[in-house]
This record gives sequence, structure tokens and C-alpha cells, in this order.
Amino acid sequence: YGLAVNYEHNNWFVLSELATNIRRNTSGPLEGVTVSVPAVSLGVGYRSGKWTTFANYAQYQEISSDTTLLDNYDYRHASLTLKYELSPRGAVKSQCDTYWGPGPVYSGDAKVWRISYDRTF
Repeated sequence: YGLAVNYEHNNWFVLSELATNIRRNTSGPLEGVTVSVPAVSLGVGYRSGKWTTFANYAQYQEISSDTTLLDNYDYRHASLTLKYELSPRGAVKSQCDTYWGPGPVYSGDAKVWRISYDRTF
């Protein structure tokens, strides 16, 4: 199940999504284990001329009915983005991301800074 609510007013915009999934294992080594998978994302942005700023937070979890067979998983991500439109079809974007993830089995925590040139065709 999922629900997305997006809102725009003047220069402000909000993007949100809430979803959940339930996975019931009926065979194999995890037979009988049910996993609830809630996820949420919330972002707020502001447009001013050719500039757009955007902040976002997201969380994804896997909650196991039997943690002796399958551990819970909790992944979080926050980002801050600054975009400048060079033309109606091209923009330069700088984004800083922070990831919190269970480690070392999966990915662990990370900080990433990226710069990109986006072009639509």
C-alpha cells in the first residue's frame, strides 16, 4: 500500500510518500517469517528564479517477525540539493547526502557530495 501527497504553493513545494509492504515467506529457509516493510520520504523545496533548493529525508525498514532467522533492517537517507537552471533543458546540480545503514553486512554509514549536469532531450 502506498500514499503520495505533493503540494505546491507559490515558490514552495512539498513531496511526500508513505508506503508499506508485507512479505510472508511460505517456503524455504525463512518459512513462516513475516516481514513488514514500511517506507517514508518527505522533502521540501523552494524555487527562486533559476535556483531551486530541496531538502529530503527518507527511511526504509524491514521488520522481521523472527529476528533469530532474519535481522531487522533500518536504512535512512537525508539530502540537501541546490540546482541552477542554465536553460529550459539543462541544469547544474550539487547535492550532499548522508546515509545511515546497518553495517557491515549491508553498506554502513556514508556521506556523499555530488555535482552533476542534467540535460533533458
